[in-house]
Amino acid sequence: MKTAVVASILSCLALTSAAPTARSTPPYRPSTNYTLYPYATSTYAVWSGAITYGTNYGLVQKTQTSSDITTLVTFDFPAWTAGKKCSFGFRLGNTATVTGTGQADVFTSLDNPHGSTTDWPQGNQRDQHLGRIQAVKGGSAVTVMDFGNNTPFDCPAGHRITGELVPTGDYDEIRWDVYTEGPELTVSY
Repeated sequence: MKTAVVASILSCLALTSAAPTARSTPPYRPSTNYTLYPYATSTYAVWSGAITYGTNYGLVQKTQTSSDITTLVTFDFPAWTAGKKCSFGFRLGNTATVTGTGQADVFTSLDNPHGSTTDWPQGNQRDQHLGRIQAVKGGSAVTVMDFGNNTPFDCPAGHRITGELVPTGDYDEIRWDVYTEGPELTVSY
């Protein structure tokens, strides 16, 4: 049951009205007919509002000595996903870092990041709390809690959406290489 909930935790993500646009650099991992990988992965420093857009790693971190770091994951839904179902997954390899609670809260975002910033130009775009996942080094995350429906969601073909992964507890670190691991959406026919 918990794995099924993780499979759809992003089902309530906010949609943007703009259709996906061509990317000037290649995706970190090319999407396939069954799996969508993030169009962009960006880190967000909570204390300053700074966004580092298009990083090669994801980081969810709380240390109590420096700014909390969250990760924004932006997905494009191509036209071929119309009429299909999408499910969220979060897989880590054996080289990922999982320490402290190893948990992340998953939120929707009101907008997609548009580039790197050094302060609050966009403001905090965090929106609905969808649930909490437990990262598993060398495996798939499991759901700790959720606030909604545990079935796959309708793929929002032609849209770009962003979710935010946020640290929990007093100390937390989840770090992954975006080329080989992290969030993904499975498309089912």
